[in-house]
Amino acid sequence: MASLSLSQEILDRHFENESKLSPSEAAALRASDIERLKASIAEGDSNSADPGYSGPKSSKDTPQTPEEQAESLQWLRDHGIEVETPEDRDKARDLANSMSTLSASDPNTRTFTYVFIPSDVNVPMCEKTAVVYSDKRGKGDQLLMLLKPFFSNGTVDGDALKRVAESTHLGNEESGNVLKKVTPASIASSGGSVETFRLADGISLYLDAVGALKSLPANSRAVNLAKQCGYGDVPLFGDMYIGRKNNEQLNEDFHLKETDPSNKWLKDAVQQNLERQQVESQFRGGGMTSEELNNKGGEGDGYTWKQTPEDVEISVPLPTGTRGKQCKVKFSTRALKIDIVNGASLKFETLYGKIRVDDCVWTIEDGVLVCTMEKAKAKEVWPTFDA
Repeated sequence: MASLSLSQEILDRHFENESKLSPSEAAALRASDIERLKASIAEGDSNSADPGYSGPKSSKDTPQTPEEQAESLQWLRDHGIEVETPEDRDKARDLANSMSTLSASDPNTRTFTYVFIPSDVNVPMCEKTAVVYSDKRGKGDQLLMLLKPFFSNGTVDGDALKRVAESTHLGNEESGNVLKKVTPASIASSGGSVETFRLADGISLYLDAVGALKSLPANSRAVNLAKQCGYGDVPLFGDMYIGRKNNEQLNEDFHLKETDPSNKWLKDAVQQNLERQQVESQFRGGGMTSEELNNKGGEGDGYTWKQTPEDVEISVPLPTGTRGKQCKVKFSTRALKIDIVNGASLKFETLYGKIRVDDCVWTIEDGVLVCTMEKAKAKEVWPTFDA
């Protein structure tokens, strides 16, 4: 096991110094110590700690016994710190190799269904079946492991990698030295890398973590799914998969028919993501505010639209001199049709959400036709005007 002698030093340092620090300073100390310790463990070398550190030394600077190492590692995990040792990686590799040969007829196994979304729109989407262990070896998101081989192809563009590194690192010497070690070859040597993109509660896209750096083609169907979940135009590249997990993080069936826009999970996703954004916005800056999401609108060919928590409004410019009797507007529960003499003819056969037909009105204001429609479901956020 990797040496964890540094952990006792960190604990001693906390006990001696935290009482002298402000809460923010103490939090920063804990964060920096945790990152140093995780790096030490991942490299399997206790000497990888910051050589410039001149804090108090512990009597535990000598290598720990296996029992002390295990105790330190458990302390970290009990406090919610994820630590991967070289032994963890070896075990994961062995488990992946054994899973690759599993059959549904083998004892202690179970199956679940997930969906393949090719980037090539000419290739149909289809269901896939995974076979995993039904005991403790099958706990956690198994797709993160099963899909790695499918994302191992392709070559990372060196210039693109350099540009990304230069634009994202912290600008200090330490981070710069780390980034110099990240090369196309080092990425390729690690095999496939799987990243998840949350669509809704329990439902995620699985994609190549470096798909953009490999210059993989855009996946328009995956982008459309993300858009239906309220994310707008998210850049997603390469072949992808979509799967479901339950509250215990165990994979469950996700079927091809569930990608249809009429499915309830897609309708619920926008509100779920809005509520999630409202919570997360309290802890980080940037991005759209919850108010901006609630008032999200857009524009299309010959019209613009906006919304409030209760209403959706579409505006259509009119030819000069157009009068009300030259405009014909028809509202339906999930549809809208607008015909203007010598002007626009717009037909929306499937609005994103339902509207209350009896509470819809249209007016002409300063040469613009404005249709105001009350949402059937108040506070429902429409990521697009039509589905």
